Amino acid sequence: MTSEQASAQSSITLYGVADVSVRYLTNSNAKNDDRL
Repeated sequence: MTSEQASAQSSITLYGVADVSVRYLTNSNAKNDDRL
């Protein structure tokens, strides 16, 4: 149970970090496009 829960938590964390990174990069690109 613990190993399954650990893998699930790590997967959620990875997806969460990836989602935040994509949003940050998207916002940065949008701002750069607006400046141009």
